[in-house]
Amino acid sequence: MFGPSREGTDPKSSDSVFEVTNVEVPLSGDSVILSWSGVSHKQSTGWCGTNLLTGFSGLSNNIPATPPMNTCAGTAEEINHRFYCIQIQP
Repeated sequence: MFGPSREGTDPKSSDSVFEVTNVEVPLSGDSVILSWSGVSHKQSTGWCGTNLLTGFSGLSNNIPATPPMNTCAGTAEEINHRFYCIQIQP
C-alpha cells in the first residue's frame, strides 16, 4: 500500500505532482525566482548548475514550506543556460 510521498504527493493520483510551476527573471535581470508546489512541515534545498554532467551547486538551503506555493530566489549570472533543481529534504 502506498502512502504520501516525501514531496506530499499522492502516488495513486495522476493529478498530484511535484513540479516547478514558474521561473521568473525580473526586468533587472540580476536574479531568478523559482516557484513550486509545496506541503506543510517540509524544507527544501535549491540547486543550480550550468552543465548537467558536472553537477549542481547550492542555491539556497533549508527553505521552509509555505503551502500551497514555495519560492526560492537566486542570483542570475550572465550565462545562456542554467539548470535548476529543487530537493525536498527528508
